[in-house]
Formats: sequence, C-alpha cells, structure tokens
Amino acid sequence: MGQGLLRLGTDCWLIYPGSGRKPVGEGIAGSAPPSYDSASGVDRSYLNSLREAGQQYVTITKVHKKGQVLMYLHSNPLIHQLDEALAANAVCDRTFRWCARYLIDKASVTET
Repeated sequence: MGQGLLRLGTDCWLIYPGSGRKPVGEGIAGSAPPSYDSASGVDRSYLNSLREAGQQYVTITKVHKKGQVLMYLHSNPLIHQLDEALAANAVCDRTFRWCARYLIDKASVTET
C-alpha cells in the first residue's frame, strides 16, 4: 500500500480496507485537505489534524466495484458510493477524500 501523499495529477488505483490489493476504482490525485477553513475563519489544524492526516483529495475516473461506499463522507449528502461519485454532475464538487495509504500510483505497479 502507498505510504505518503501522491503528487498532484498522479493516476492512481483506489483500494479499500478489506479489499486486499484489488482496486475498487481509479482516480487522479489532488491536494491534501486544508487545515484552515478560510470561509468560516476557523483554524481546524489542531482538532482535525489527527483526522485529516494522511488524507488526499481524488477525482474518481473509473469504478471497478459497484456499490463501494466512499472512504469519507462527501459534502453532498446524496453521494455515498463510488459509482455515485463518478456520475456526479458538473455543479457538484467532484473531489473526494481518500486515505493516502490506500492510493497506489499506477506507474509504480509493474504489470506481470
């Protein structure tokens, strides 16, 4: 499994706890969640640093396992599964938090 954050724009496999190394989907790595919410003016770095440590935003590009629940809740309460995330309309934020430990850089995997 991956250990740290992937570079922005990296094509990656999404795996899920309990799925072994079999990917549940594919995506493109984005940034880490911010520790400061400028809209509310709240510094979240202390309380949320434990929760957000090791998380990375991902744009879902392909789903391998239908009905797979997202790793973290999304801001849109109607999106709970990977396939719903892939089908989200353009108005909706299409980035989803994923644990960086369960993101694998596609380029680092050798085909056998």
